[in-house]
Amino acid sequence: MLVRGHRIPYVPEDIIEQQGEHRISERDKPILFAVAGLVLVFLIVIGMRLILAGKKKKEKEDKEQAALIAAQETANRALAEAEKAALAAEEAKQAALLAQRSEEKDEIHQAIVQAQVAAEKAREASEKAKAIVDEQTNRQ
Repeated sequence: MLVRGHRIPYVPEDIIEQQGEHRISERDKPILFAVAGLVLVFLIVIGMRLILAGKKKKEKEDKEQAALIAAQETANRALAEAEKAALAAEEAKQAALLAQRSEEKDEIHQAIVQAQVAAEKAREASEKAKAIVDEQTNRQ
């Protein structure tokens, strides 16, 4: 049996393993840290913008909700005043009917006074309803 070969230089295993790895040189480390820092700053800026955009959207929704509630309250108050006006008009109608049926001057005069009072109540209720609506319009 014949064996042939040639001699190669001895290299320890540690050196062989290190040759397979890519080491970062001391010269490249500051560049890598700078790039990592820039990426981190970029991510922080994006996160802050998203948070601020969410807050602005929530504030806008809250303002719209408050305006809607205020408008509903205004409408309810105006409706209550309109109902008062309707009741006063009904009282005036009843007083006018009483005056038509009556033949006595005192009863006619009393019915006229009642009608005038009811008409005044209706005017006041109407003015209050207008003031409520104007107040809400001026707020907006």
